[in-house]
Amino acid sequence: MGIRWFTRAALAALLVSVPAVHARAQQTGQISGVVSDSASGAPLSAAQVSIAGSTLGAMTNAEGRYLIVNVPAGTHTLEVRRLGFRQRQIPGVVLTAGGRATADIQLRTAALQLEAVVSTGLVDPTSGTRVPFTVGRIDAADAPVPASNAIETIQGKIAGATMVTGGQPGGGTSLLLRTPTSINKSTAPLLVVDGVILSQSFDGSNADLQGMDIENIEIVKGAAAASLYGSRAANGVVQIRTKRGSSLADGQTRVVVRSELGSNTIANKIDWAQYHSFRVNDAGQYVDAANNVLFPNAPDSARAARVEKPAHQRFQDSRYPDPTFDQVDAFFDPGQFYKNSISISQNTGKTNWFMSFVNSREDGVVLGNGAYGQNDVRLNLDHRPLENLT
Repeated sequence: MGIRWFTRAALAALLVSVPAVHARAQQTGQISGVVSDSASGAPLSAAQVSIAGSTLGAMTNAEGRYLIVNVPAGTHTLEVRRLGFRQRQIPGVVLTAGGRATADIQLRTAALQLEAVVSTGLVDPTSGTRVPFTVGRIDAADAPVPASNAIETIQGKIAGATMVTGGQPGGGTSLLLRTPTSINKSTAPLLVVDGVILSQSFDGSNADLQGMDIENIEIVKGAAAASLYGSRAANGVVQIRTKRGSSLADGQTRVVVRSELGSNTIANKIDWAQYHSFRVNDAGQYVDAANNVLFPNAPDSARAARVEKPAHQRFQDSRYPDPTFDQVDAFFDPGQFYKNSISISQNTGKTNWFMSFVNSREDGVVLGNGAYGQNDVRLNLDHRPLENLT
């Protein structure tokens, strides 16, 4: 057994450090509590409890209890995480020097955010990585502000999708998923809503789809679409699933109200010619080849007598002496449009339902040409009387 020697300076430093450690211990405390499920009250094990802005934390045991030691005195915020539950923050936990604070925490369950499940053209839904072809998918969360037309939800979100909004009030939206292959056949993709193929009659079937009713949209492009749905899907498939009450918690009811108001205008105003290249005198009057003044303002009987300037002077730099009119401005009128919608959904365990009502009106841009009005009602009702019967 060896003997350790200390110098006088080292011994003095060792003696001074002992009360310093004791002083630091007096400036810290402990935080403890129980983490449980808010619905059942059962304790939750393996929940991570940490102090925001620090590396201090602890894991709950089988009884849901946790203990965090060596926490500096002051006011802290606790962060709690556990798989299958929503993250929660508990602010305002006050800890005194050398004391112990208690914070019991309840967590609410949350659906796991797993890989997207694809159901288009498949016998059973499967994960996106196992599908042998590319499927574009858009969920309601990807469109926090739904478009007026459900098809327009994919604008800018699906590569290669091109759409043109029709100018006719109440008209649908033209969608192109791949390069046109015919000049006399339709290039529109096949629309499937909740497993039912929509008719393409009157080219307005997608005008009846409301953006607020959409839960997700799946798009298949290329030859894979034809292999799933036949020759009708040669231009692609757009699979639309509408909302249901099954996405809500048991016993929850949700009411959503939305209102839109706007106006339709011409995108680019047409500029009309204000100058001409006919021969005129200093007063701006039309003259013939002999410089004889034609009848003032050149009525129809004298218009044929007008002659153009010589070729080297033929510029449209003379203002029309006749009054000019903007016929486009007189023909078109900025029409107003509005859309009011309300949706109610509920989940009661074995029964869930979703109902929406949309009232819309669109004036268009043609002056005095009437307006287009539409009322849409949708009801999705699911009931499970037995475990194996829906």
